[in-house]
Amino acid sequence: MKKIFLLLALIALVVYFNSLNSAFVWDDHFLIENNDFIKDPRYIPQIFTTDLYHSHAEKSAAAHSNFYRPIQVLSYMADYHIWRLDPFGFHLGNLLLHIANGILVFIAVFLICKCRLTSLFTSILFLVHPVQTGAVSYISGRADLLTCFFVLLSFIFYVGFNQAACRFLSLAAFMLAVLSKEVAIIFLPALIICDIIYKRASFLTGALKRYFGYLAVVVVYIGLRLSIFNFTPGNKIVIPGGDITARIMTTWRILTEYVALLIYPSNL
Repeated sequence: MKKIFLLLALIALVVYFNSLNSAFVWDDHFLIENNDFIKDPRYIPQIFTTDLYHSHAEKSAAAHSNFYRPIQVLSYMADYHIWRLDPFGFHLGNLLLHIANGILVFIAVFLICKCRLTSLFTSILFLVHPVQTGAVSYISGRADLLTCFFVLLSFIFYVGFNQAACRFLSLAAFMLAVLSKEVAIIFLPALIICDIIYKRASFLTGALKRYFGYLAVVVVYIGLRLSIFNFTPGNKIVIPGGDITARIMTTWRILTEYVALLIYPSNL
């Protein structure tokens, strides 16, 4: 296994080595260079109670966002205290997360199919696919890497181990995934579908015991985002524009385009 993991790390390093010399761009300036929160651990409580761009908004009188990504900001704090404002260190952090995700993909697939070759092919495809470029090369795209990391970790603990302690670790990883990016809440229905497809368990038999913790995290998170952690009260919780029907139709269009890019990743 060690040789496989080293191979995956080498492949990712070769593919994304040129990103390490890139500078800060776009939102990197707001989230890193001009973000006082990542420069002092005393701001950790504020990181968990304010929006992603709070520091920048307060200093520039810009409008506050409604993005809540505390784990992303904490990861920048860790990078800052090692590298200060050297972009190399932040890009390296993204690359290391991507490598870790590739290894977790290998483990997750192996737990399902028990085939090293299939797991290796899947993880290599995951690491080199061009659709990942935005998340890996763009420092501000780290929320996707963090969410992927914690979701995969949660899945591995859920599928690979039956001990109560591992179920707790799975739930803890899921909580961190949700705090990394809200899209992580789709993990619960994905988990149920996986159980049904691979006949690990029927949806009804023991469903309350298996899924209650994950459901509780989702419900509490949504409740907090609609109340205490709604940072733009009076406005929509999501980015303004379009009613729910338009959003649903747009989502299907986006999903179709992403599936097409997964199959034929052109113009990326």
